[in-house]
Amino acid sequence: MFRRWAEHLRKGAVKYPDVAPGVANWTLASGKAELHRFKESSLPHMIQWLMGEVDEDHAAGVFFNINGAEFVKARINPLTEEEKDGSKQSNEKKNNAGERHSGDRGC
Repeated sequence: MFRRWAEHLRKGAVKYPDVAPGVANWTLASGKAELHRFKESSLPHMIQWLMGEVDEDHAAGVFFNINGAEFVKARINPLTEEEKDGSKQSNEKKNNAGERHSGDRGC
């Protein structure tokens, strides 16, 4: 899938050239409008992938648009260092709790 996504990016770079050497056009997306466009564009690709359409690599299109949406979300609401550390500590607590209650699968 990674290679297919890379090929999707390569084809996109031909259609939408880098704005500067090494700066892909899509990486300039940073606002709510761009976030909405990435989300909106992922759905038709998902439907086309589910329907088995092969006119283009729709799975790579879904992958690209979800990645773009997550990229923009991170730009709009970046985590602070404290939030990053807190998330890590929270996961450690969950892991430790799982060790104490080995019979609980957490499903």
